[in-house]
Amino acid sequence: CGSLLRDDLAPRTAALDDLRDAIVTRGFFYCAGVGELFNESYIASMYDFSRRAHALPPAVKRRHSRPHGGYTGPDAGVLGNV
Repeated sequence: CGSLLRDDLAPRTAALDDLRDAIVTRGFFYCAGVGELFNESYIASMYDFSRRAHALPPAVKRRHSRPHGGYTGPDAGVLGNV
């Protein structure tokens, strides 16, 4: 993840492309060494956001699903098209 903060555009662009690909195709990503890049308060806020997003009702999650990637959890099709 350190490449995301570099001044050099080429590595930053490549890192952003990789990050976008991970989010779109897998729905998540892992960033090693985050504690060196962001303070604890910011990291805690991201964990809080993640917990709240995963706790949303299936109907809300479904509104953010995508045909190729996105939310595909076990409850994605429980209520049909909403």
